[in-house]
Amino acid sequence: MKIGNFLIQAIASGAAAAADPDLVVIPDGRGRAGNLTGIVRWTGPVDAGVARAFAVATGGELVSISDAKANENLRCLRAAAALGLGPCEGPWIGLSRTAATGAGAPWTWSDLTPVTFTRWTDGAPTSSTRITAFAAVLEDGTWIDSIPTPDAGTEVRSAAVGWPGTSDVNLDGIPDALEAFGIDTVLVPANSCGTDPADLDGNGRVDSADLAIVLAGWGGNADLPDINDDGRVDSIDLGALLAAWTGP
Repeated sequence: MKIGNFLIQAIASGAAAAADPDLVVIPDGRGRAGNLTGIVRWTGPVDAGVARAFAVATGGELVSISDAKANENLRCLRAAAALGLGPCEGPWIGLSRTAATGAGAPWTWSDLTPVTFTRWTDGAPTSSTRITAFAAVLEDGTWIDSIPTPDAGTEVRSAAVGWPGTSDVNLDGIPDALEAFGIDTVLVPANSCGTDPADLDGNGRVDSADLAIVLAGWGGNADLPDINDDGRVDSIDLGALLAAWTGP
């Protein structure tokens, strides 16, 4: 439910099954093409497969992360006070590796987008390729690889889910399938983390590195340098970047 721009907590209906989460956090605002991204929380550790099944059942998918800014936005959303997540409690993201013998199996995104960006924490991913593993995001925004079942002692109890705009037909900011599950949401104000849309590399500054990203994407329709999300990288995006400039 949405009440202005305030942070509110809502609990799943009593009819929800044990495998259902108790809380979902979705920013008050839509991403490119009207897509929604949120973090789903369970009361205890959750299997990565269960988390993904819930995402798919509600019309979504575990998120793929394509660049530093998307990763920073997710780290910021993860810090929402209502979630109450500990340092290692996820969320799961859509990056996984199947068990392999001999040469290691590659890491792949569940939506099949190319793996062009990673942010592993020190020592991760582990060298073992004889286990199936999923990636989860830590408190500082770095990633760990973890065996995807609570039986293995994982602490992960949340998942980052993306829903296409078409999954919210009534345009109330909540995927319709979530409402059908009887699960309300926590909505946080847009830009509540203080991130600037012109800070394309997510380093806390709008500087020459961000300018280089806009110029490299000039005339195209790449998501990252398209600051105003109108489907093209042009003088409007350059103007927005310069207006937010902090340098150097």
